[in-house]
Amino acid sequence: MPIADHMNIQGYVTMQLCDSRQRPVKQIRVKNKIVTDGRELVARQFAGETIAKVSHLAVGTGGLESADQPETVLANNEELQNEVYRRPIDATEVLPHEDGWKVVLTTTLPADEANAALTEAGLFNGADAAKMYNRVTFKPINKSENFTLTLKWEIIF
Repeated sequence: MPIADHMNIQGYVTMQLCDSRQRPVKQIRVKNKIVTDGRELVARQFAGETIAKVSHLAVGTGGLESADQPETVLANNEELQNEVYRRPIDATEVLPHEDGWKVVLTTTLPADEANAALTEAGLFNGADAAKMYNRVTFKPINKSENFTLTLKWEIIF
């Protein structure tokens, strides 16, 4: 009997909007797309190349097909449609998972950062001229100076 194995990398992001007292106001969880450039980053690391690790999160206001319908993320997406803010990832954890291993990346956008009707987010391997690992689109989250937004990415290998 032939043995078959494959790596189906999957990603999910949970976004939690909290008020000034850190009480959750809105939470959504969305499956995201590992794009071609992200898969290339993993492949090159297997080949022993020195590749900058995924280190930054970016958010944007693109990614809607209509007023509240997120567009489909395509494998060949290389950047956010309309990036408005990028910051370093706050915390990274590697944990065992029932399907293998899980990396959890967490970043909180403080009240005074990234204030806009956000509809897309992505992970990148640097601050500038970086490759996008994955992208997610979602219905608008109205981030303002009255709220913090925590994005918690789970990537399962």
